[in-house]
Order: sequence, then structure tokens, then C-alpha cells
Amino acid sequence: MIKEKGLRLINEGKQAAIVYDFKKAYEKFQHATEKFKQIGWVEQIKYIQKEIENTRLFEQKTKEEDLKIQRIREDLEIQRRKKERQVKEEKKKMKEVVGEVSDLSLEVSKLIEIKMQRDELIAQQKSKQIISESKEFRKDMKEFIDLKQELMKELSNSKEDAEKRKEELKIANDKEKADDIKKMLKEISKKEKK
Repeated sequence: MIKEKGLRLINEGKQAAIVYDFKKAYEKFQHATEKFKQIGWVEQIKYIQKEIENTRLFEQKTKEEDLKIQRIREDLEIQRRKKERQVKEEKKKMKEVVGEVSDLSLEVSKLIEIKMQRDELIAQQKSKQIISESKEFRKDMKEFIDLKQELMKELSNSKEDAEKRKEELKIANDKEKADDIKKMLKEISKKEKK
């Protein structure tokens, strides 16, 4: 009962880490450690500590990536503001030139508008590209987590298979010993009859 609860807590901890609820994940791992200590399952505690370490690394990587995304957004905002100022300054200068050269005023205004639209389009494309790249990164991280879970499941299954084979070998050895004892008893019984 305690063993199953401990294993369930480990799985809940992993699930919490996947959805970035790291505090909850650490609590689940801590409770699982306590359960395994209660039943004296010390070897499994090392496995939980490894999960805690993996979760810490994943949390750190997530925070670093969030910081990168935040910096990129801030840089984009700075560039956008800078571009707006430049566009305003250019527009102001152009309007001054247009005022001086009244014959070309309509054509220059159109050129300013086209340039502004083109600059706006370029800024939007850059912003969309960064958002797309950040989504792709999240997707890659999800795939990485899924792969890690599959590997952990396979590792767990191989440990169970090894334990099962070990138990089968022990039973076979015990049976062989029992057969040897039976033979010895038969031989002793035959000798006593003679």
C-alpha cells in the first residue's frame, strides 16, 4: 500500500514538472521519499533524488528560455520604438522637404506611406517569426520530455524484468538444492537398508 502510494507520488511529481508546476513536483517527490523511507526502500530513494535533479535542471532550462524570450520581446519593443521614432523623424523631414518642393508633395507623401507600410510589415514579420520560434521551442521541449518519460518507463520495465529473472533463478536454485537433498536422503536410506 505504501509502496504503491510512493510510486503514484513519483508519477504525480513527473506530471507536475511537465506542466511547469515545479513546487508541486518537489512536494510530490519529497512525500514519495518519506513513503519509501517508511518501508525501508532506500535504493529507490536514489531514483527519486535523480528525478528531483532532472526536474531542477528542467526548471532551470525553462527559466533560462523564458528569460531569452523575454529579452527578445524587450529587444523587439526597443527596436519598434526606435523605428517609430526614426519613421516620425523621417516623416517630419520629408514633410519639410515636401513643404519646400510643393510640386512633388503628393508623390513624396505616397512614398512616405509606402515606406511606413513596408517597415510596419517587416516589423510584424520579425515579431511573428520570433513567436513562431518560441512555439517551436516549446514543442521541442515537450517532445524531449515525452522521450525522457518513455526512456524512464523502459528503464523501469527492464529493472522489473531483471528482478523477475533473478527471482526465477533463485527458485530454480532452491529446487535444484531440494532435488540434491532428496537424492542424498534416498542414498542414505538405501545404505541403511543394507
